Amino acid sequence: MGYTSVSKVLESQLKGWIDLYENSPLASSRTTLIPISGNQETKNEKKISYEGAEKT
Repeated sequence: MGYTSVSKVLESQLKGWIDLYENSPLASSRTTLIPISGNQETKNEKKISYEGAEKT
């Protein structure tokens, strides 16, 4: 993962995390996945937040 202003790249990265969780032992446990975006998910190459990432 890295800084990007391309929402499709961000979407692909987040789906990767979902796949990782769903294929782990945590998915069948009582653990709930709560997605929280971080700096790399909401900022572009200049490290400025942009609307597309905030909505994703």
